[in-house]
Amino acid sequence: MLFGIALLAMQSLDNAKVAQPLRPLTSPGSWVTDDDYPATAARQNHQGTVAFQLTIDSSGFPAGCSVTQSSGFEELDQQVCSLMVQRARFSPARDASGKAIAAPYKGRFTWRMQQDETVFRPGSNRAEFELSPDNVLRTCRVGDKVIETIGQSCGAMTIGNMAGNLAAYGTGKHRRLTMEQRSEIGGQHPLVYDMPGEVKIAKRAARFETDAAGTRVKCEETVETPGMSSSLSAPAPLCPGIPQSFAGQHLAPGGKDGPLSGSMVIATSWKELP
Repeated sequence: MLFGIALLAMQSLDNAKVAQPLRPLTSPGSWVTDDDYPATAARQNHQGTVAFQLTIDSSGFPAGCSVTQSSGFEELDQQVCSLMVQRARFSPARDASGKAIAAPYKGRFTWRMQQDETVFRPGSNRAEFELSPDNVLRTCRVGDKVIETIGQSCGAMTIGNMAGNLAAYGTGKHRRLTMEQRSEIGGQHPLVYDMPGEVKIAKRAARFETDAAGTRVKCEETVETPGMSSSLSAPAPLCPGIPQSFAGQHLAPGGKDGPLSGSMVIATSWKELP
């Protein structure tokens, strides 16, 4: 869904002649769809609420529509009235004698671009793969879970089988290959990648900063590929996955929205084992 839309409709019961009020024949929420968002308004990120009033004739059809409160954008106002006249259908209002009569119908419609929410969750993930000198996967550790039984699956690999693309790193040696991802606010904790004895394969790091309102004002990436092989894909860019705003996440000192700084890192390395 590209757009969020909401319709709140209510009929005016001010007319004392109305004994039986208007009744929509279909759900008001179905009168407008995402595809109805005016293209120009969508490109310019125009959003807002339109208050309107329909005049419903004695046959239950809209005889007219007027905007009683503008969204601030003419194309949004006009689209609401146009769609209401085309699609809104009612069982007409009736007076005390049961005669169908004209009656007003008031509503409010909100045009809203749907925003994809990205939440930054500090934490770390690490996967370790123990490989034999002849590139057979011996054990696999993901977080605190250790997989070591022959035939058990470890992602796309199987314990006791050849290690596929991972075999390109340190072949001929008994080794442990480590893939890690870490997201942090504030300082950076040490990575396995940077520890003594680790043979570095690749690392991508993004450092970002926000202003006092939590709005991201800076994001810079660095890439290292000292041992990258064509058989292992380089880490994808990280800045696109970091929120543009941290407002409401309260990750800065004192539970504030900002200012704050943080990082996201993805790294791969291997180390020879006894």
